[in-house]
Amino acid sequence: MGMDVMHKRLNILVSSTRQWNPGDEFIRFGVFNLLEALLGKDHNFLLWNRNPDLFVNGYANNVMRNNFLSNCCKPKEISLADLVVFAGTPEWFDNTVHPVFDFLFDHPTVPAIFLGIGAGMPLDRLRSRDIAVLKRDNVYISTRSAGLARNLNDLMGINKAVDLPCPSLFCVQQDFQKRFVTGATKKVGIILQAARVINQSISPEIVKNILATFPSPTDAPEFICFYIDEFLFYSKAGYACRYSFEPMDYFSIINDYETIISTRLHGAIPALAMNRPAMLLTSENNVRIRSTQKLYEKYLPITDSLDVALDWVNAFGADNSMEYRNKLALFIEKMFGRYVKELKNYFDSIAPASLG
Repeated sequence: MGMDVMHKRLNILVSSTRQWNPGDEFIRFGVFNLLEALLGKDHNFLLWNRNPDLFVNGYANNVMRNNFLSNCCKPKEISLADLVVFAGTPEWFDNTVHPVFDFLFDHPTVPAIFLGIGAGMPLDRLRSRDIAVLKRDNVYISTRSAGLARNLNDLMGINKAVDLPCPSLFCVQQDFQKRFVTGATKKVGIILQAARVINQSISPEIVKNILATFPSPTDAPEFICFYIDEFLFYSKAGYACRYSFEPMDYFSIINDYETIISTRLHGAIPALAMNRPAMLLTSENNVRIRSTQKLYEKYLPITDSLDVALDWVNAFGADNSMEYRNKLALFIEKMFGRYVKELKNYFDSIAPASLG
């Protein structure tokens, strides 16, 4: 149910990526489900697309270009925004979004919500005007990395940011989630990256470990690939792979498996959202993933060993799996309720003056 005070169709500018990192798309799905619960439907959504193809020179110069034809906003095309939403990820400040922060700085009555932002860069790269925006009363901040809220609050000198699980935990609606309790036809699917493309890769050691564990492709479980390069890499090596350029297709793909092992943070979390037990496989020094994993309590175990992950999968009998899923569903419901409560208090505090 939307807010009673909401009568205006809003122009909502969303900072996310399309056709780059599917994890950002899962975050956006979860953010949209939260917004629908708070604001209702029938709003206009504008995209601030952080796809590196739209930068001046990829990550070598990640200033946004002004001369592309993609169906998203250029720096000069965001003036109609009534609300700005940063849909998670560690890339919520610095060059890629400076124009959005500049817009908010120049228009102090426009509210903004930062949902599930992560730790990816040193906070000393925040400009003074960025910090001024974050400190405003009409800005809400939740952080997905344990401890980031405290660090941000120390930087701002006020206590407003809170640590909460990433909104990708809500990438499927709760009534839809119940459909995934049964239907799996295979024991385990492995969501797997390669070691080849910036911001899409894992350590070469983990890749070698996986290939050494399954030297014969015919004896390996199916590999689920989110990015074209890793699909090509493992397919050419003879492994059975699942892939689609469409992020929504991964819900039906994941539904085929009882359990998921994932090198991608936002492969494991969507699996949880679908009521599937999932374990993260990552290196010991991956702070970005490990700081986020801490907010999921026992529902998202983590390891740097594929053997440990496979032992964990084999430990799931039918009774254990159902108990785990029931508790996981309650955890998701609890976290969704906390988000809704916090955001309702936020919107009540700024509406209707700010949102019409």
